[in-house]
Amino acid sequence: MRVMKRGNIAECYLDNIAVRLESIRLGKRQGYRRFLVFAELTKSKKGGQYIALFTYFSFQSWIRVLLCSGPRQAINALTLKSVYEVKLSSAGDGNVGEEILSFFEKIKELATQDTRQAVILSGMLFTLVVWIFSALFLLAAVLFYVFFLWHWIPRADGGLSGYCERKVNKSLTKIVHEKVDKALAKEERKQLKAGINGGAAALPSTPLATATLQHRQPLTPSITRFTFALDAPHEPVPGEYVTLDFAAELDHGWSHMRDDDPRSLNEDWIRSFTVSGSPSARAFEITARVKRGGATELLAKHLLRGGPLEVAVRGFAVTEGTRMGAVAEGGEKKEVFVAGGVGITPLLAQAPGLLEDGKAFEVIWGVRGEDVGVVRDAVERIPGLAARLRVHVTGKIGEADEETLAKIEALGVGVERRRMEKQDLERVFEGEKRKFYLCAAPALLTIMKGWLENEEVVWEDFGY
Repeated sequence: MRVMKRGNIAECYLDNIAVRLESIRLGKRQGYRRFLVFAELTKSKKGGQYIALFTYFSFQSWIRVLLCSGPRQAINALTLKSVYEVKLSSAGDGNVGEEILSFFEKIKELATQDTRQAVILSGMLFTLVVWIFSALFLLAAVLFYVFFLWHWIPRADGGLSGYCERKVNKSLTKIVHEKVDKALAKEERKQLKAGINGGAAALPSTPLATATLQHRQPLTPSITRFTFALDAPHEPVPGEYVTLDFAAELDHGWSHMRDDDPRSLNEDWIRSFTVSGSPSARAFEITARVKRGGATELLAKHLLRGGPLEVAVRGFAVTEGTRMGAVAEGGEKKEVFVAGGVGITPLLAQAPGLLEDGKAFEVIWGVRGEDVGVVRDAVERIPGLAARLRVHVTGKIGEADEETLAKIEALGVGVERRRMEKQDLERVFEGEKRKFYLCAAPALLTIMKGWLENEEVVWEDFGY
């Protein structure tokens, strides 16, 4: 039950009892749908992963095989041996064919004389054979672990269970990506059918403005804030996103093959970023994780002294459903923003206004140890946010990161050095009407939506 309450799909999958209970749970989007998730995870037959999971589940059954069933099957074996020697053993002259025929004739005779005894002995024999196979599986698991997995599993995983959990999470992430891609493709087909041309036609044919990169500030080893100047004024809306066209800098034209950079093959180089801040009507900021070979790498590596980097602005837009503050009028609902990594960016632009208006909201933010610098930057730039924020830090936490955590704790931020769990979301404004805003990578987003099945939830993901 403890595993089920945590709501971690990988942990549930690796617990035989949790899998069975989750698969028969009653309620909307429970039971059968969860069974389908577990069934999808079971389909993987990749060599090392398959052997590791086989060994893990075999080890789980060692108490049942050796201590629970072992003594009973030993008695069964001895009983069957005695019956065989007394009633079924042949005293022939050594002819194998005659001994086999005699054996089956005696079994037939035994069944005719005492049917109940024959049924009992058959059941004992059947359970003994099943147990022998279980014992052989356990023996094979021990051999796999000693001669293969002991040397194969990375030390960072901490053992067989950690390795299996990582592999299950990786498989789950792949499944989620496939499902999300299918859903996006389906939506695109609907738009094409409606004559929208997959959303591309909704963008203006000519840029609305030109954005010039003015400044960049690395917040962590992989996350940077970029500040742009606009050549035309724009009225900022908290929570909006900007669509930038990098084709002038990155587009190499159409080609059939590009071995040196296959990911850039026939790209349109149009990217959308959440605006994390608007210093003025002629400037905006985006906070993004820098990825190799993409638009963010261009922004991070461009030398400002080597000439300005100008990017076409195709438009600004806002998803009204994900804007905070509207439902809190009259205190009807409290709002909870849950983010993973750079998924915090929609809140960064909205938080100052929400705090100024006295809105009731709380923030739960999951970050990696190396990314705690962006947390410090957020709470230092937005007075009052620290009191509303709880951070969950995972992964390796270095000495410098520990110092940063100490500073943000001193500012009033609640810090947990563990993964986010279901009860962390449930306890916020518990017993009150509330609305959850989720922004995270697809895998975490899927887990959180499962935790909040009976809550009002709006969400975004950045799985592109």
